[in-house]
Amino acid sequence: MIYAKPHSNPDNWMEPRPIVVVEDHFHHISKLTETISRLAPELFDSLTIVCLDRPGPDTTESIRELTDRHRTLQFAVAIQDNTLSESVANRVYELPDSVFANQLDYCRTVASLLRPEGLLIQDIELESLTFVPKDRWWESTFLATAIRGIFGSDPISCSFFSNKRGYEATFGAELLAAGHDPRDVLNKNDLEEVVVPTISRFLRERFCWTLTYGQSLEDQPVSVLLTQSEREYRWLQEELDLIIWPEFNQSVRVGGRLFQKAEGHSLSAGGNEAITWMELAKAFLAQQGVSTHKLGERIAAPGAAKAETTNSAARHIHALRKRLQNSNAILTIDGEYRLGDSYRVGIVERSRT
Repeated sequence: MIYAKPHSNPDNWMEPRPIVVVEDHFHHISKLTETISRLAPELFDSLTIVCLDRPGPDTTESIRELTDRHRTLQFAVAIQDNTLSESVANRVYELPDSVFANQLDYCRTVASLLRPEGLLIQDIELESLTFVPKDRWWESTFLATAIRGIFGSDPISCSFFSNKRGYEATFGAELLAAGHDPRDVLNKNDLEEVVVPTISRFLRERFCWTLTYGQSLEDQPVSVLLTQSEREYRWLQEELDLIIWPEFNQSVRVGGRLFQKAEGHSLSAGGNEAITWMELAKAFLAQQGVSTHKLGERIAAPGAAKAETTNSAARHIHALRKRLQNSNAILTIDGEYRLGDSYRVGIVERSRT
């Protein structure tokens, strides 16, 4: 995956996600996943759950059951005698003992599971963290502040959930001092009307763009939710050979590792060049090519003869090739223009709501 990055153990890593939920009781996790499954199963694609329950055979079996049932859900959990199948191994990160005993390790681990500008939802009381004083259980909320600070100029959002009532009176001032609004504490007992809609609304408003990308003609395209930030565009330029990125002023940016110009090119969305790049990218993702005849009909003057449409298409593709570091990246095969089959190609579009 594009957003995969290693943890401290490079043999055990997962894809950072826009939403991370931290909970220390598995029965609450079961209720949450059941509610998401009924109301908004698409959220599993964007969710990692950090389970801070202590390891044991019951926890391992529950993780196995949930990852088998929800094929895109990710977990971070301490597992005893790991017997999980290889099919879910890349969706389960094994938490080391240090996460429960060391504040810095806990914060770094949770941060590594989150996308910049994502949402962290953390239980207010995390009883399994030994470094949080039992008589000052609300201090676990300070951990979210530390995690948010790790992201610097791309801060995450933080919310909490609790089944306790009256927390505003007991530590509302402390919550405000840590930079959090007590109104951001969600009622854990109201998953259907509060918690799940909050997650859905956050994704709809913040991660409102979808990148569809393919790594080669042999692989099925993959979708990833994005914010429309300059940071993400720069990241994708480095990760993809061709990226098509819509802008707000009826233009698109076309860039990636194929191009001589590092920052790519801003093109009119309705112009012939932008349309051709989009056609090439969509054809690549569909494992197809772009007909030279149809391209020529679009480029040439209305009513042009076949020879002229063919020449127009050739001149147009030549101009596109001149932007590239390798002109052979656009191939002509059996009356079609195609991108080479070893590239990584992506298209960003507004997410459907």
